[in-house]
Amino acid sequence: MLTLVSALIRARRHFAHRPAFLIEDGRQIHWAAHCDEVSRLAGALVALGLKPGNRFAILASNSARQATLIHAGYWMGAVPVPINTRLAATEIAQILDDSQPACIWVGAAALPILETPELSAWSDRVIDLEDSPGGGLTNSYSALLASAEPADAFQADEDSPAILLYTGGTTGRGKGVTLSHRNVVSNGLQVGLALSVTDTDRMLHVAPMFHSADLLGTAVTLAGGSHAYLATPTPESFVDALASMKITYTMIPPTILQQVLAQGLLAQRDLTALRIFISGGAHVPLELLQKAQRFLSNGSMVHGFGLTETSPILTMMHYSQVFQSQGPDSSALSSVGRPLAGVDTRILDSTGRDAPTGETGELVVRGPNVATEYLNQPEMSENAFKNGWFYTGDIGSIDSDGFLSIVDRKKDMIITGGENVYSAEVEAVLRQHPQISDAAVVGVPDDTYGEAVFAILVAAGQTAPSIQSVIDFARQRIGGYKIPRQMLFVDELPKSALGKVLKAELRTRYGA
Repeated sequence: MLTLVSALIRARRHFAHRPAFLIEDGRQIHWAAHCDEVSRLAGALVALGLKPGNRFAILASNSARQATLIHAGYWMGAVPVPINTRLAATEIAQILDDSQPACIWVGAAALPILETPELSAWSDRVIDLEDSPGGGLTNSYSALLASAEPADAFQADEDSPAILLYTGGTTGRGKGVTLSHRNVVSNGLQVGLALSVTDTDRMLHVAPMFHSADLLGTAVTLAGGSHAYLATPTPESFVDALASMKITYTMIPPTILQQVLAQGLLAQRDLTALRIFISGGAHVPLELLQKAQRFLSNGSMVHGFGLTETSPILTMMHYSQVFQSQGPDSSALSSVGRPLAGVDTRILDSTGRDAPTGETGELVVRGPNVATEYLNQPEMSENAFKNGWFYTGDIGSIDSDGFLSIVDRKKDMIITGGENVYSAEVEAVLRQHPQISDAAVVGVPDDTYGEAVFAILVAAGQTAPSIQSVIDFARQRIGGYKIPRQMLFVDELPKSALGKVLKAELRTRYGA
């Protein structure tokens, strides 16, 4: 069965005495002990009144305990709803109102937000996930576990909901995406095949567990491998964990990768065990992949692309494999790779027809890992999911070898004077300027051209370059109609947990 319940039962049966979790203090929790705790925690959920199909929310940092809680939901048929801990109280309240969880499990770092007026209506449903000292909550993880009876494994249907994740809202308010057991397990199998994951692999989870990128760990669970978690990742704690736990497989956002490389940390640690180093969740410049690859004597940088709606991965590009087969000048190195097994892709032009090879258009996909609707959003679901295909909203192209390149988000494309300007292309050029460390480009209303190209920039040092010097720099690299004539320097760009620039916020802030 393509269910996460079946995956856990298999792990317990075949890998009972192999480590499921690696704890930072050197302890290991084996699959047999983990599944025993999962069944008891599932019993605690049943005792709280949850039934199959009910939801429970989670507001907490990464941990093996949160993973156990999510697995307990799979075990008894309830649906976990991990929520971004960095959201404002109003945004969290919107998600709770939308998902209607039966209870909310909260970690110590998120406890203060529960005291806000926006969340007061939910205070009687809160459970302390981390047994926080002085937390003051009646129910806690340990107390509920101590009195719980093991629950029988729920025989979930493959199309039953497994987990509810909310999109990052980079183009507006986040949407609830219900991923089925078939979706999540299928992608775990697809990723496992692409990365040759086995029971000897050790995955370090850095992406926050409320983000779909954390589902990359499904491949490790299916193979009977081991998981380790960083609660508050820093460049130093990340590389320390890679070395001390002999991690073989990890994924980090490009923002952390950039910091790790800038501080020279990869050269200071023994990374001979690391074989798969994924960076994704936001645009990853080729230069970053190239720099990081130099430190991986036995591994490969991998650039993955996907969305919450695809559970999450659609394509992968193994840097070392492409480099060896196609050479250092191959355009495929700048791509996001080829589709995973079972994923069908199309590029549609503005008329809805298939675009010629190499031409740009909207990426639409289908596969067993692709969701079918948004929670409580029938109109939005109808627009995004059509005849078995998911319209991603990403603009891309596919070359003759099947490599996919993502040009921009459809909503981020700027039409100025009748010309299409892809913001990602302009941003890549602006980041090459020696005095610019980060850049975001959006369209703003213009009486003459409809939209004008506007750049929000972060200076690399204390002194920002002049606007004219930036224009002159860009003119040597891109067409004149693509060059922003208006720009503003700021201290930092608003970003999601995985480093995606929040364009909707920028358009709201600077659209006038």
